[in-house]
Amino acid sequence: MPSEQVSALLMLLIVIAASIIVYGYAINIIQSKTQDLERIAWEQQYTSSQDLSKLLAYINGTHLIIGVYTGLNPVDLERVYINNTLRTDCTLIYQGGSRATITSSGTIRIPSFSAAKIICPINKDYAIFKITYMGGAVVGEASKI
Repeated sequence: MPSEQVSALLMLLIVIAASIIVYGYAINIIQSKTQDLERIAWEQQYTSSQDLSKLLAYINGTHLIIGVYTGLNPVDLERVYINNTLRTDCTLIYQGGSRATITSSGTIRIPSFSAAKIICPINKDYAIFKITYMGGAVVGEASKI
């Protein structure tokens, strides 16, 4: 009899230990997935809060000039396309004369409530452009003045 009771008690302890291990593993996975979802939600909220507005666009001689303005939050500028072609030779002038070249990788942060100018070499009298940033894109057209 005592042997059966010891066996039952050991079996109960094994079941309890296995349950604790499974519970701990499940909690760990749930916390990890919750953190991932919170990070994704924060990124979505951040990118959707970025706003870039086009102020003007024209071609002056051999350059396309685009004036933009940021809203309440800084904007992470990504790419410039002209006539459906990715451009890597455009210059961004912002925040008191700071200059940066817009490339095919990385982003450039434009501060909130800032006007900026994008200058791209062009040899046409008319252009359709698209400026992409985290959270959206600005599309427009320009002609020679």
